[in-house]
Amino acid sequence: MSHDLSWRSEIAELYESGATSQFVLYGNINDRFVTPAKDGTALGGLPEYLEKVLLKGFDVILTYDLGNGVRIEKGGEVISNWPTFKETSRFPRKPREAFEMLTHFLRYQVNLKRLKKGDQQIAIIIKAANLVIPDVRGVSNHDVSSTALQLRDWATDAAIGELRLATFLLTENLNDLHHLVATHPRTGRIEVTLPSVEGMAEALGVLLDEAPDALSEYKDDLGIPAGQLRGATLSAVEQLLMRRQYRKEPIHDDDL
Repeated sequence: MSHDLSWRSEIAELYESGATSQFVLYGNINDRFVTPAKDGTALGGLPEYLEKVLLKGFDVILTYDLGNGVRIEKGGEVISNWPTFKETSRFPRKPREAFEMLTHFLRYQVNLKRLKKGDQQIAIIIKAANLVIPDVRGVSNHDVSSTALQLRDWATDAAIGELRLATFLLTENLNDLHHLVATHPRTGRIEVTLPSVEGMAEALGVLLDEAPDALSEYKDDLGIPAGQLRGATLSAVEQLLMRRQYRKEPIHDDDL
C-alpha cells in the first residue's frame, strides 16, 4: 500500500529495534484507512488497520474500550487455554480490574516462555485511551492512577519485557492522556498524520467502486483530485463522495 504512513515506519523501527513496545498514537486517529478486505481493499478505522496490516503476524490481539471492555480479536484459543480465563470465562469491564487481569495474562505468558512452552506475539490496543486514563493532575483518583501505572509497567517491567508484546494507546490529543504514560521516556509518541497525495489517490481508488458517478470525471487520473484534496481527512472525502453518488452527481474542480 502506498498510503503515507511514515508513522507506521516509526512504530516498526522502535518495536523491532527493541527501543520500546508501547505506543501512544495521537492526531488523525479517527480517520479512515485503506485496509485489506476479502475482495481487495476497503476503508476501515485505525484499530482495524492496525490489526490487519501492522499486526497481521501477531498470534494474539486484544482490544479494550470503556463501552465494550476487553475483546479478543485474534488468538481466542490461546486465551481459552489460560487457566484463569477457564475459571471466569470473561474479562472484567471496569478499567482497573480489566488491566489487572490482562497483566496477569501477560505474566502467565512470561512463565510459559521461560518454561519453553510458548512464545506468543501479543498486541493490546486501547481505544479512546484518554477516557480510560485521563490526565487528572490536581484531582485525587486512585483507580485512574493505578490503571495508568499498570499500563506504564507493560513498557518498563523487566519480566513483561521478555515477551514479544506491543501495546497501543489511541487518543486524539496527547495532552488528554495521563501524564504517567504520555510523558514516560519508554513510551513512543507517534502522531498519525493526514493522508499524503499518494495515500489519498489510493483511497480514491477504493472509493471509485462505491462512488463511480461521483468520481466519473477523474476515473482515468485520480491523482488530480488527490492533489487538490491534500489536507483533508479520508472521512470527509468519503462523505462528500457518497452524498454525490446518492445524487448521481459528479464532483468538479470547484468542489475540491
